[in-house]
Amino acid sequence: MKILITGGLGVIGSYFANTMAKEHNITILDSAEEQRNHFIKDHLPKNIKFCIEKLEIADLSNIGEYDLVMHAAAHTGIPHSIIDPNRDWIDNVDATKHLLDAIRVAKNPPNTVVLSSVKPYKTDNDCVVVDERYVWKNKRIGFDETTELLPDEPYAASKMAQSALCMAYARSYNLPITVFRCSNLYGPAPSHGPRHGWLTWLCLAAVLERPIEVQGSGYQVRDMLFASDVRDAVLTANDHIQYLQGNVYNLGGGNENSISVKEASNIIKSILPNTIINNGEGRKHEDLIFITDYTRFNVATGWSPKINVKDGIKSIIDWAIENKQELQNAYFGVK
Repeated sequence: MKILITGGLGVIGSYFANTMAKEHNITILDSAEEQRNHFIKDHLPKNIKFCIEKLEIADLSNIGEYDLVMHAAAHTGIPHSIIDPNRDWIDNVDATKHLLDAIRVAKNPPNTVVLSSVKPYKTDNDCVVVDERYVWKNKRIGFDETTELLPDEPYAASKMAQSALCMAYARSYNLPITVFRCSNLYGPAPSHGPRHGWLTWLCLAAVLERPIEVQGSGYQVRDMLFASDVRDAVLTANDHIQYLQGNVYNLGGGNENSISVKEASNIIKSILPNTIINNGEGRKHEDLIFITDYTRFNVATGWSPKINVKDGIKSIIDWAIENKQELQNAYFGVK
């Protein structure tokens, strides 16, 4: 296959590229604005092609040459979106529309899988604390695609608009596009840093001998999905695009891969005993618990996560130890 990965120098895009490059023709489109992006680029296979450009202004006239587009480019992170909501909208909505317009006029529109977010969902914080984690009083299994959309910060609003726009283009123009609303994704690559990509960052920070910060109580729970499971979901969607197109599917680790911040910190400390754990301020509008119900995609395709969250943590730590010195350089000056 000939594959275009937007945002291919991020955690998930780079893992997809790295594991697919041996058998497929890979092109990465990424603005590469952070030092970590260049670290990732230097560690990817040499046969990958790169277009270092912002998606919203990139020349996409050759989009029809690709068999598959994985759209992972985004302005990620709630704190960043609150500081600069205009940049958030441009990167998440305007850039996506630019991609969709190119696909719309292509003679052979490529299969396109969009990685969006579960953040627009209205959440249920009717919880109690049990063994260092929040649990729902009503014993629900998670949030599914029928959950009301109720964004409470710019990032959630832009991701809500992004998924709606993709659905509309797919349905209006009969385009092979499907959207994943993704929960917390993590993997062996440099994340943005503190207060973003939390589980990946906690693992990296511990290896780099930095204190790790538990924000708020630490009882907050998230379901986690490892990069290899994301890759398999994208390939599964590509194989079933004829009846998935125009629809949105939740993608996450589910209840079986849910973990609290405090539990994750304790696992990291059990692997790296010298890890220092500090308490930090909680985030505004933070959900006490969010667990993704991925049943709809599982029923449609048979996909389900394979990597247990504890094994995923160990995998990232092992990778970070192997690359410790280069990671120190990549995060020099990042606080």
